Amino acid sequence: MNKFEIVSDKTLKDYNLAREDITLPTRSTKGAAGYDIYAPVDMEITGHMTQIIPLGIKAYIDHGYYLQIVPRSSIGIKRHLMLSNTVGIIDEDYADNPDNEGMMFCGFYNYMGENVKIKKGERIAQAIFVPYGVTVDDNVESERVGGIGSTGV
Repeated sequence: MNKFEIVSDKTLKDYNLAREDITLPTRSTKGAAGYDIYAPVDMEITGHMTQIIPLGIKAYIDHGYYLQIVPRSSIGIKRHLMLSNTVGIIDEDYADNPDNEGMMFCGFYNYMGENVKIKKGERIAQAIFVPYGVTVDDNVESERVGGIGSTGV
């Protein structure tokens, strides 16, 4: 069953986050494809720089699905921010990895010269559960043992 959960207090503490500051993703309307992701803290993203935001949440994802993270359109159009990796892909086996418990992050690049302030609780991205397929001759046996970048550079 696809679901979001707050990571453990230990992992939150590792990233200077507090449970009461975390809001689980929600859909704004019945017809919304994406779950809005909320900023857990106030922050400022310097012009022409990237800021990594630890979200304090993880996702349990059904087999055959991945979680796609994209910026909210207003973040790009009005605030001039884009995801530094253009689109985030959270694999179904990312939750509970030993590196960071499967905590999700958003990396934003500020492509304007002026600094951009993000307020705690502001909706900054969307998460969409998407089905995927594999080839008929797929025979991968390895399992994830880490967090971001753990399957290769």
